[in-house]
Amino acid sequence: MNLAFRGSIPKHKNSFEHVPNMEAKQPSAKEQSDTERKRDRESETDLDVEKESKKAQTDNNKKETEEEDPDVKRINNERLNEVCDEDNEFMIELLQTYKETTLISIKELGVALEKLDKNDSTFHAHDLKGSSANLGMDRVMKISARIESNILEVEALMKSIEAC
Repeated sequence: MNLAFRGSIPKHKNSFEHVPNMEAKQPSAKEQSDTERKRDRESETDLDVEKESKKAQTDNNKKETEEEDPDVKRINNERLNEVCDEDNEFMIELLQTYKETTLISIKELGVALEKLDKNDSTFHAHDLKGSSANLGMDRVMKISARIESNILEVEALMKSIEAC
């Protein structure tokens, strides 16, 4: 079987200039601008959807916490007064220390969770739970307990799936 080229043979293997329909059509400035605007709109839409999703998730978590036990107070004043023996100066000092250490613990918990570090995550969640319970910070205590429980549940589930 004899195959022969019709027309000229390209001088360079990637050169198809001699073939009239193979030239790449360059988009006009208007087409480029329209394409860029469309891409920007899609990107903005994706960001808006992601923001709305995160907001909805946060709202759902807040509702779940409040709906689980609507009687859970942010602060159990009875417990706080009991711990402080109704000494207001001591209460203020204790609350300031609690706030400072809690903010640090929350940041450390967040870092540990991002790193998927089970030991540090469990430690910080447990620490938050205990310090909050001692001062009557019932809502923080309850959320911390849920976090700790979920970490331990994930660990148990991982062991179960590994055994399969």
